[in-house]
Parts: sequence; C-alpha cells; structure tokens
Amino acid sequence: MSSIQFDPQATGARSATLSFSGAPDNAQPTVTLKGTGELPVTLSTSAMAFGGETLFTPAAAKTVTVTNNTSSSITTLAFNVIGTNPGDFSPPTLATTCGATLGAHSSCKVTIQFDPQAAGPRSATLAFSGTPDATQPSVALTGTGK
Repeated sequence: MSSIQFDPQATGARSATLSFSGAPDNAQPTVTLKGTGELPVTLSTSAMAFGGETLFTPAAAKTVTVTNNTSSSITTLAFNVIGTNPGDFSPPTLATTCGATLGAHSSCKVTIQFDPQAAGPRSATLAFSGTPDATQPSVALTGTGK
C-alpha cells in the first residue's frame, strides 16, 4: 500500500495525475489528484492608508487580522513597525490579541495608529517574522502629516 502527500509549492488550485503502468489490461489505471495551496499565514489587508492627519494628533486606529491557515501546527509570530518613519505608526497600548504563537486555524488582531511627527508623506511597514512562509507577511503603512 502506498500513500500520497499533498505539499503545495504555490498558492491556488493544484492538480496532477497519478499514473500506473504494467497492469495486465490495456487501460492503465490513473488517479486524479487535486488540492488548494494556501499561504500558512495570511493578513486581512496588505496596506493601511491613514490619509492626512494633524501633527502630533493620533488618527483613529486601524486593525489587521492575522490568520494561521495550517491545519495542525502552531506558528510562531512576531511583528514590528520598520521602515522610513516607524515612529509615526505604532500599536496603541494593549493593541494586539496576538501572542508569541498562533494556533492552527486561529486568528488574532494587531491594531496600528498613525500619529505624524512631521509634515508631509509618512510611511512604514508592519512586518511579521517567525512564520513558516517563504516570504514573511507585511502591511504597508502610509499617511500624511499636516
């Protein structure tokens, strides 16, 4: 008895055909294999645009939902605001339901607030690390100080 394991190397619909040879009949048996590849960790958005905000006045917070799509494994999870103007974008106190790990088929939320410290376009990235993704998930953060 043999078994087949599905280990997708890309997202989306995946398919293949398992073919057998050497059977005593003319019609060699085949089995159609199908599955859907998903990223291990997904985010509810890839960008947060805060628009224009008065200097040193925090804008209304925005939230991103982080989901562990794996069926049976806990993933480690860390996040940080990095980039050009990270000090203008920060999680307010107690702004996350995420811990150091995220269980299989679980979600958590990270809230970010824009508080411009200078006039003009401001940008940063909410970067995640520790996930099993080949490329770590991230959220582009933008706003304008006025």
